Amino acid sequence: MKKQMQKTVMTIIIVVLLAMSTIAFVVISSVSPEQTTQTLELPKQSVIDGYINESYRQTYLSKGYTLMEYHYYDNCCKNISPFIDYLPEVIGTQLVVQKIKDTDYYINLESAFGTEEKIKPDTNEDLLRSLCKVLTKTPIDCGLLAVKENSSSG
Repeated sequence: MKKQMQKTVMTIIIVVLLAMSTIAFVVISSVSPEQTTQTLELPKQSVIDGYINESYRQTYLSKGYTLMEYHYYDNCCKNISPFIDYLPEVIGTQLVVQKIKDTDYYINLESAFGTEEKIKPDTNEDLLRSLCKVLTKTPIDCGLLAVKENSSSG
């Protein structure tokens, strides 16, 4: 008789657990996706003065963008600064440049593929080489740079 009682109790426990999980599924699925996630309108410009906030940063990274923090000071980087302003047009809409006035010159790059921190490229090619390492969608310029480097080394 004792074994029969144990089987009955176990059966009741399993049935109750299944019923509770079914009810939980119905409740969770009844909440619409609009209520659980809020869409964030991203800025239209690709070159932004200052930092973007953390919400935008996470949204950009989750959508495959590469973020560049360009730290500069007055009268710095006369060769590379115009190239940085032009980069989103060259690379495409996957790059967001944050221009941050600072006391030092360096660049941080971040994407889903990795990061490059505190790089100090001297030339446009140096910057493009570092950028090509972290871009999620490699543009033709990265391929052309690789071909140029292979032909000069070989």
